[in-house]
Amino acid sequence: MKELPTPTLALSRLGLRETLWPQPPQLPQPAAAGGVTVAWARHQDEVREAQRLRWRVFVQEMGARLPTSLPGHDVDLFDDFCEHLLVRAEPGGEVVGTYRVLTPAQARRVGG
Repeated sequence: MKELPTPTLALSRLGLRETLWPQPPQLPQPAAAGGVTVAWARHQDEVREAQRLRWRVFVQEMGARLPTSLPGHDVDLFDDFCEHLLVRAEPGGEVVGTYRVLTPAQARRVGG
């Protein structure tokens, strides 16, 4: 079987390269070379840090109205049943991200 010839017309002369395969926008690079650390909360004070961050995001930034038993903290029924993952900015250790994990066993204990 005879192979077909490879086209020799350069796409760049037609301006099709950018149309067919656009370059993704370049994201700004952070000025500081700091990183993050990720760890599970081991103590109640670390859970409180996560709850304060959740409060800042949901109430102060997004305008939510949350009933809470502790002012400035997003506390709810699931906190006692979840594992809390904390993302800390380095250097400094400020909590900049958090995630709660509710295992199937704990979900059954909490009722759903």
